[in-house]
Amino acid sequence: MKSSTGTTVDVVQRGGNAKAPSQGISGAARRRLRRLADSGQATAEYALVLVGVAFIGVLVLDWARNTNMIGRLLNTVFRSITKLIT
Repeated sequence: MKSSTGTTVDVVQRGGNAKAPSQGISGAARRRLRRLADSGQATAEYALVLVGVAFIGVLVLDWARNTNMIGRLLNTVFRSITKLIT
């Protein structure tokens, strides 16, 4: 079923039956569609990596806060600096 303009895109947008997406389009358009699909997948992968890194960061900060490691680290750094100055 074709729309009044006769394009497959119009038919798909209106919910009609159309040819498979890879049929009837040029090789360049097919490559562009494949690239766009791949870039969407890469974006999703980056988002998952960022969520994982944020989760690990929260775990490390929670561990450091509960063990007073930040305070001890800062005390050690300040002592070392004062020894170098005096």
